[in-house]
Amino acid sequence: MEEMKQLNKKTEVQKPTDLNYRIGLDIGIASVGWAVLENNTNDEPFRIIDLGVRIFDTAEQPKTGASLALPRREARSARRRLRRRRDRIERIKKLFQSEGLIDIEEFEARYKKAGLPDVYKLRYEGLDRVLTDDELAQVLLHIAKHRGFKSTSKAADGADSEAGEVKKSISANKALMQEKGYRTVGEMIYLDENCLLYTSPSPRDGLLSRIPSSALKKKKTRIVRKNT
Repeated sequence: MEEMKQLNKKTEVQKPTDLNYRIGLDIGIASVGWAVLENNTNDEPFRIIDLGVRIFDTAEQPKTGASLALPRREARSARRRLRRRRDRIERIKKLFQSEGLIDIEEFEARYKKAGLPDVYKLRYEGLDRVLTDDELAQVLLHIAKHRGFKSTSKAADGADSEAGEVKKSISANKALMQEKGYRTVGEMIYLDENCLLYTSPSPRDGLLSRIPSSALKKKKTRIVRKNT
């Protein structure tokens, strides 16, 4: 028995003080490796005190390999996108009010009344006539809400199949505008027979996600110049 006690004493791991050791971690998606190293007087590791690894189940769907956190991440991204869009619109309204274009309360009350003008009609008419302040604000806010598609490097390389489909639609819309001589995207959506199939606002707004943001910027500049 005495010999066993002596053996246990020899194999005991020396307890490091709070001044002479460091901890290293190797964190992966399904494991965490760790090591405790003793430092010398120059604060350099010279001995492994202890080490090990902790293995756990990978946080992904077994069949698809998709992250278990993907639904939460997508929902969080959607909330962030909507919040930023809402804040952007509110800042634009305050800018309009500070410049004397609208009164926010009166402008918002106008939206609650029946018979609000078709914004695409205003976008078309704004190319050739001066809009009222409320009409101009309605058009500019609509453009601010639907800013079009801006390609990322990943989409440009064709690595994202969904972005690739968007790019095909963008090319088709560009060709349509050139073929029929539409001056702006708004004019195309308001006049073109293919776009007229979308009788409610939301599907027509969806077409704007198939338009490059640079084209909408030119449209906004054209309307502002006409109304200043």
